[in-house]
Amino acid sequence: MRRVLKFLAWKADWWEARRVAREVAGNDRLAEGLFAYAHEQANLQCQLKDKFEVLWKMPLEDMDREIEAESDADEEDSEDSSSEDSSEDDENVDI
Repeated sequence: MRRVLKFLAWKADWWEARRVAREVAGNDRLAEGLFAYAHEQANLQCQLKDKFEVLWKMPLEDMDREIEAESDADEEDSEDSSSEDSSEDDENVDI
């Protein structure tokens, strides 16, 4: 994981260097487009790095607890809805 973060930081720096690496004489639109593209790619690499850092800082045990809590909540919701359905059926029975 550490290597991925290092790579993403390096790749962001590489894109920043690309912003001015290519000389485009006389074509301002192309120069502006290349500059903007390189800047956007550098930002993307930084965002990925930041997102992965946050995601990977959470220990796996905490993730397991979160998943279990979510599945327990889902089970309770499904049990509540099935008990409501059966009570409605009892009320609608004609004798």
